[in-house]
Amino acid sequence: AGVLPGTPVACPRGAVPVRLRIPVIDVDAQVEILEIIEGEMEQPTGAEDVAWYKESARLGERGNILIAGHLNFWGVPEGVFFRLEQLREGDVVEIEGDDGETYRYVVQWTEDFPSDEEPPEEALGQPEDEEILTMITCGGEWNAGRAEYDHRTLVRAVRAEEEGTPAATPGD
Repeated sequence: AGVLPGTPVACPRGAVPVRLRIPVIDVDAQVEILEIIEGEMEQPTGAEDVAWYKESARLGERGNILIAGHLNFWGVPEGVFFRLEQLREGDVVEIEGDDGETYRYVVQWTEDFPSDEEPPEEALGQPEDEEILTMITCGGEWNAGRAEYDHRTLVRAVRAEEEGTPAATPGD
């Protein structure tokens, strides 16, 4: 009502992630905003940093939120995602948005794939009908010749229902 044809209308966006918490593996990290440049994900700045890629979905939007963190780092044997591979179906991930809200996700699966292969489309694709979260880190064995790990660890989680979602506790 009252809008002329052809007048641009603002497209509301979801919240930007600012903090990631995964209680079951003792993660509590600030989120930095990075980019995917020419198909390559920029690496998080430090061992305790996680990165959200601004080309991916935002909190509260349908699509795939991509977050990466280090397994370890130069001189730091255990990075923020050192225990990411320990996540199991039902574990809870919380992300605080720049809107002050906390968004809860429930892990569906954890999977490794060779680092010299493209990740599966289901892992990094942008679904139109779900709010999902994909977390990624290095995994497997260190390959000194290539100066990288031979696998990547992916964790997929889906947005939890607002009411009645049980919180995972260590040892569940």
